[in-house]
Amino acid sequence: MEYHMGIDIGGTNIRILAAWEDMRPLGEFWGEGCTFNTSGYEVSRERYQKAVNLFLEKYGLRPEDCSGLCAAVSGVDTEKEKEDCSGIFQELGFSPEIVSVHNDCEIFLTLADPPAMILTAGTGSILFGSMRNGERIRCGGWGHILSDEGSAMDMGKRVLRAVGDHMDGRRECPRLYSLFMEMSDIRSVNELDGYLCENIMNKPAIAGFAQLAEKAAAQGEPCGAEILEDCAQALFSLADDGRRRMEAAGSAPTTLFFWGSVLTKNQTVAKGVKDRLKRVCPELKIEYPSVSAAKAALIWAGRKGRL
Repeated sequence: MEYHMGIDIGGTNIRILAAWEDMRPLGEFWGEGCTFNTSGYEVSRERYQKAVNLFLEKYGLRPEDCSGLCAAVSGVDTEKEKEDCSGIFQELGFSPEIVSVHNDCEIFLTLADPPAMILTAGTGSILFGSMRNGERIRCGGWGHILSDEGSAMDMGKRVLRAVGDHMDGRRECPRLYSLFMEMSDIRSVNELDGYLCENIMNKPAIAGFAQLAEKAAAQGEPCGAEILEDCAQALFSLADDGRRRMEAAGSAPTTLFFWGSVLTKNQTVAKGVKDRLKRVCPELKIEYPSVSAAKAALIWAGRKGRL
């Protein structure tokens, strides 16, 4: 029997959902993710194919029986990248006609009538907007070296920078430092510098330290609260830049979706972004998508992946 497959690929995880032709649930799988533009083609190819092969093996499925595959992929931005990513799945035996690849947060724009925006802040960050004429705009999301402001990766780097300043005697953040010592075996600025040099491209590892900012803030550490506020301001600026671009083009957004772990799990950051946006655009409706990225991809796979 034929089936559909929806795949959500982020910097940390890959989630696969499948349903039979009549959309009855078939199965789910989680694997290790990576961003296409940061990890590169070869690493992405290896991880994507490994996850899909394990999923197919688990449920006894064949690629040739798939009637629609839609992948929502972090770091896939250009048509060339989408073609390359599509080829990764085609190599496994999926027909080119049924494979559709999109940026992982862009797919959520199908959940609201344009003009609308979606702000995503997970391991990385990005904003997409859909205008009345069908065109789309993008702000940010150019990797953690150039942008990804306000993301878990950005927050993790801010935590490590603050810990380094504490070790160097330049700043007092004893609670954050104590939390870091419990999580890591790094004991000096030299070791911290070496760790960053070795792991700067390992986004999940650096992003893993982001949780310490919220924990330190909850313990009354001003440094932790400052990091959260800085990330909220950065994400607000990203959303506001997109809003102003759309307004200038005559498509002032009416809906803004929040997505990604930073905005769905960190209520301090999410509230900080909302409050700032409401001050400059009180009529903007801010909400969360009604389905996950994997489910949205699965729905569109059932429609042959046409956005």
